[in-house]
Amino acid sequence: YNEMANPKPLWVADRFFPEPGPWGMDSWRSQLAQGGNGDGQLTYPGRPEVIGGKSVVPIASLRLKQIRDGLEDLEYLYALEDIAGREAALSFVRQLATNTFTYMRNVSLVMDVRMRLGDAIEVATKGFGSSATEWVL
Repeated sequence: YNEMANPKPLWVADRFFPEPGPWGMDSWRSQLAQGGNGDGQLTYPGRPEVIGGKSVVPIASLRLKQIRDGLEDLEYLYALEDIAGREAALSFVRQLATNTFTYMRNVSLVMDVRMRLGDAIEVATKGFGSSATEWVL
């Protein structure tokens, strides 16, 4: 958000082997089977003999879930920017990151900032405007 960086392409993001892949490798036993130690793998084959059920379904990877969370955070930042201005949104970003390569890795802090960002949006939509960030910072 801060640097408006473009998302990086994912390697082998669309590869999905319902059955053990080439050379008989099974992604439930070795990530190397699905494209290089899981690099860019967004889903894994949910085969009935592994997860139950009657058909093969894609299983979301943790990587895919983190991408989803990041996109939701971005939507929150844009929502706050629309209501209270870009500086209000950037005040939350600065609590977690200074640039693309320097960012907080404290999950509790990320969750706390995410909650306060949501609170700021709620307060701002109730008519407090740009003072919303002061209320939740």
